[in-house]
Amino acid sequence: MAEPGFREIGVVEGFYGRVWDAGERFRFIEALLPFGLNTYLLCPKHEPPLAHDVMGPLSCEERARLGDFAGFCVGKRVKPWAGLHLEPPLDVTNQAHLAAAAEKCRALADLGFSGFVLQFDDISADSKAARAFGGSLAALQAHASGKILQEARALGVAADWLVVPALYALDPLLEKLYGPFEPDYLTRLDEGLPGDVALIYSGPRVCAPAISLEDLAEWRGNSRREVVLWDNYPVNDAAMVNNLHLSPLTGRAPELPSQIRGYLFNPLLQPALGVLPGATCLAYASNPAEYTGETGWREALAAFLPKEAAGAFTELEALTRRCCLVEFLPKTAFPTGAPLATRLEQAWAEEQKGAAPPLELIEAFRDALATLEAYLPEAMKKEAAPWLERLGHAQAIFAARAKGGNSIQQEAAYQQYNEWVLGQWFKP
Repeated sequence: MAEPGFREIGVVEGFYGRVWDAGERFRFIEALLPFGLNTYLLCPKHEPPLAHDVMGPLSCEERARLGDFAGFCVGKRVKPWAGLHLEPPLDVTNQAHLAAAAEKCRALADLGFSGFVLQFDDISADSKAARAFGGSLAALQAHASGKILQEARALGVAADWLVVPALYALDPLLEKLYGPFEPDYLTRLDEGLPGDVALIYSGPRVCAPAISLEDLAEWRGNSRREVVLWDNYPVNDAAMVNNLHLSPLTGRAPELPSQIRGYLFNPLLQPALGVLPGATCLAYASNPAEYTGETGWREALAAFLPKEAAGAFTELEALTRRCCLVEFLPKTAFPTGAPLATRLEQAWAEEQKGAAPPLELIEAFRDALATLEAYLPEAMKKEAAPWLERLGHAQAIFAARAKGGNSIQQEAAYQQYNEWVLGQWFKP
């Protein structure tokens, strides 16, 4: 029998960088409702009342803004959750600080938030405060979580409660960035948390190419606590800001709902463009047993683009492809492939051997960019502008070389983006 979909299906707005404004967020939610969206975890790393100012009272502006968000979600039958990043200056050994965090939960619950995630992600594992807990970071974080939950319940807060462990993935990158973790970190955290608190997991890597039940079992050990998956795709923050992750979701096992209660994806920084890969994430979460990247991509294109733009947008996806999913994606894009991108890569390889690129191919490249200029919705075109500009410079270089002309000027314009991490020319 096929596994049903996940209980919670939605978004975790948990990226570093500019926080979306209300209009962007509301349009994003509206666009994805038909794909099964029912939960939205709000926890941008640069949202002051949920991060470095988590102990402070909500200002009038914050109360109005967060209340509008929660009310909008409730009106759309989407559960609004908030994540509290328990980072300095909050001291997890200070009872007054923990009480202030609980008070923040009460204030947010009064605005309509129905779930709270206590976040220990991306915080140093070398905590001097852990000495009071036998040197165990896990015991310290379990203690802090329990105290916040206890205080919040005493204030009348009834909500879903989740914790993001410091070791939210068995990824060597976490230890490299934040220091070594105790060998039994997750076991000790699990033992110390209240029984009804769920854990958040991101897969075998911070940005995971694939996620399986075996990966989950290796991470959770003997714990039988409920788990919600925080999928860091298609997010492109931090070191990935120059990458445009438009590809459909792949590599997630259809059996995950048998052991994982919820699926939340961390979105692309560009909300208008992000509805396309986001829709494929939700299509998977709604029906994992029948989802394929090809069908997900085709449905997303049909939902958000005029038919005139679909083919050119598929080429754009292929020409900018660089993400954690690459090894699971076919060499051509979905559903009918990206013949232009493939031919351009071949022509570039031949050009290195002295062969001029064919004029017919250069004209097709020009026409694809012109199609995107003509038919791509304005909000998407604005967000894609840096990538489109770079591809325009590349097209000009190819055109000059195809005609036997001097391409130095075009190459100089292209190289002004040499800090971008997009690979060699068109290579995904």
